[in-house]
Parts: sequence; structure tokens; C-alpha cells
Amino acid sequence: MAIDPPGIPALLQEGRGAGSGFPQCGVTGHAHLQFGDTGAADGLFRNILGLAARQAQGVNAC
Repeated sequence: MAIDPPGIPALLQEGRGAGSGFPQCGVTGHAHLQFGDTGAADGLFRNILGLAARQAQGVNAC
């Protein structure tokens, strides 16, 4: 079973309608994510989506 990567440009364009999107001062409580290439994932979230990490843990995170 193959998993296709998300179409980031399409996702960003979809969220540009009136009244949509995350509030400017909104905060996500937390997210549990797992990636094979953490460097690429970090670049995606920081450079493309403009998000900042508050905490990162290693392979023993629970």
C-alpha cells in the first residue's frame, strides 16, 4: 500500500477562502507526529507552513 505525500500547495490554496483558516493568534495545544525524515518534516512545518516547534523528543517519546 503506497501513501502519497500531501499536496501542500493545493491544501494552502483551499484554505484561502473568506472566513477560513486558523485564527491569527490561535494556538494548537499539541500534536503527535511521526516522520521517517525528521529534517524534511521540520523544514515543511517551519519554512512552508510557518509553524514553530515548542518541544521535540526522540525515539522514546510517549
